[in-house]
Amino acid sequence: MKAVQLFQKVLQIDPYNVFAAQGIAIVFAENKRMGPALEIFRKLRDSLDNEDVYCNIAHCLLEMHENAKAVETYEYTLKRFSNAQNRSRLLNLLGKAWYSRGVREKSYEFFQKALKNAEMALKCEEDNKSSERTIASFQYNVALLHFQIAETLRRATFKQRKVVYITDAISGLQSGLDILKELQKSKNFNIIPEEELEQRIQLGETTMKSALERIAKEQEEFELEQSNKLDEARKILEENEIERQEKQKKEEEIRQMKLEKQKEEYRKLQDEAQRLIQERESMITAEDEKDELSENEAENGEDGKKTKKKRKAKKPAGEKKRRRKDEPAEPPKKEEEDDEEDANVQSGRRNKKNALSNEFIDDSDEEEAVPSGEDENDLF
Repeated sequence: MKAVQLFQKVLQIDPYNVFAAQGIAIVFAENKRMGPALEIFRKLRDSLDNEDVYCNIAHCLLEMHENAKAVETYEYTLKRFSNAQNRSRLLNLLGKAWYSRGVREKSYEFFQKALKNAEMALKCEEDNKSSERTIASFQYNVALLHFQIAETLRRATFKQRKVVYITDAISGLQSGLDILKELQKSKNFNIIPEEELEQRIQLGETTMKSALERIAKEQEEFELEQSNKLDEARKILEENEIERQEKQKKEEEIRQMKLEKQKEEYRKLQDEAQRLIQERESMITAEDEKDELSENEAENGEDGKKTKKKRKAKKPAGEKKRRRKDEPAEPPKKEEEDDEEDANVQSGRRNKKNALSNEFIDDSDEEEAVPSGEDENDLF
C-alpha cells in the first residue's frame, strides 16, 4: 500500500514521529487488520495521550467484537476528554457500542443503555444548535433504537420480559414513529431512501404495534398465572411452616413434661436420701448416747467397787503383823487389778461391766480364802 510505504519512510527519517505511526495504524484498521492496528494504537497511547488515540482503540475493539472492552474505553474517553464540542459524538459512539453489545447478547437492558446515550447525544446537538442534517441523523438513531427494543421484546420469552417493559416499548415505538414521520417530511434527511422510510413507518404502525399489544396481554396472563402459583407456593410454605412450628411446639411440650417428670423423680430421690441420712444420724446419735450412758454407769460401778474393796481389806493390826512374821505376805494385787480394770474399760464399752464384776468377785474370793483356824494358830 502506497500510504503505508510513505508513512514508513517518514519513520525511517524520524523514528519517533507518532503521527506517522498513527497513520499506519489507521490504514491497517481501514483494511480490517485490527490486530496490528490495535497494537500500534496501544503503543501510541503512552506517547500521544489524546482523545483520538483512545477512540481509535475503542473502534478496533468494537470491530473485533470486544464489546465490553469497547464500552469501557468509550466511557473512559468520555469521562477524561469530554467537552461541549465532542460530547455528543462520544455519547453517540458509546450508544453504538451498547447497541452492538445488545445485538450480540440480545439484551433488553443493553438496548436501553444505548437509547439513553443516543437521547443524550441528540439533546447535546440540539443545545449546540447543530445543523439540521446532523440533528436528523441523531433523531434517526433514537427512532431506530425504539424499533429495536420493540423487536427484541417481541422475540423474547416470557421469562425474559415483563409487562412494564412491553408498556414502555409501546410508548417508545410511538415516539419512534413520530420521529420517522418528521424525518419523512424533512428535506435534509437522506440516510435511507424515502420508500424504505415509509415501509418502516407502516411496519411500526401495523405489525409491530399489534404484536406488542398482543404480547402485552399474553405477558399479563403469564405473570398473573405465575403470581397465583407463587401465592399458592407461598401459602403451602406457610402451612408447612405452621405445621412444623406446631410439631416443634408439641415436641417441646413433651420434652418439658419429661424433664419435669425427671426433676420430680430426682427430687423424690433426694428427699428419700435426705430422710435416710437423717435416720442414720439419729441412730448414730442414739447409739452414742447409749454408749455414753453405759460408760457413766460403768464408771460409777467401778468407783463403788473400789470403795468396797478398801472396806473389806482392813484387818487388825496385830493379825497383819503376825502374818508378816510367820509366812510370806501376798503380793500387792490391788494396783495391778486397778490397771487391768482401766484397760478393760477402754477396750470395750459393752464388756466393762462384766469384767469389773468378775474382778470384784475374784478379789473377794481371795480375801475370804484364808481360813480362820490358820489365823488362830498363827496367833498362838
